[in-house]
Amino acid sequence: STFVLFVKKGKEFQFQSIKDLYGRQIMKQSGFSIGGDFGIAEKSQKIIIQDAFEFEDFFISTLNGICDAFVSNLDVTLYKLKNEKQFQKYSDKVSYLQKPVEKRRGAYFVLSKKSRIENKAELARQIKEGLMKMENDGTYLKIRSRYLGEK
Repeated sequence: STFVLFVKKGKEFQFQSIKDLYGRQIMKQSGFSIGGDFGIAEKSQKIIIQDAFEFEDFFISTLNGICDAFVSNLDVTLYKLKNEKQFQKYSDKVSYLQKPVEKRRGAYFVLSKKSRIENKAELARQIKEGLMKMENDGTYLKIRSRYLGEK
C-alpha cells in the first residue's frame, strides 16, 4: 500500500522529504492516519491538514486551489481515475508526485473469528505465501498494469 501526493497538473512541487510539506495545505481522508513522519508533522501542525469525507472532495479542492495536494493510496486513486465514471473527468487534470509520502506498508486481510472456516491460521499462512509469490514472480505487476495502465 503506497501513499502519494496528488496535485493539479502544472502545480507540481518539489517533494523530497516531509519538510517540503511544511506550511502546505494537504487534504486526507477523514479519520485515516498516514503515520510515520507525515503523522508527526500533522500532529505538530507543521502541515496544514484538511479532512475530507468524500473522495470527490479531494479532486474538487485540489483543482480549485483550496489545498496544495491530497494524499491517497496510489493504486486506489489510479483505479478510480481510470475505471469509475464519476472520477474519469479528473484523470487529465491531476498528476501525482513520484516520491511516496511514507514507505510502502502492508495491507490487511481479515478472517472473522466467527467464520466456519477450519484452521484459519493455516489459511492465513497460505494466503500470505500466495500473495508474496505473486509479488515476487511479477504477477502482481501484471494485474496492476491491466487495471491501472501503468507499472
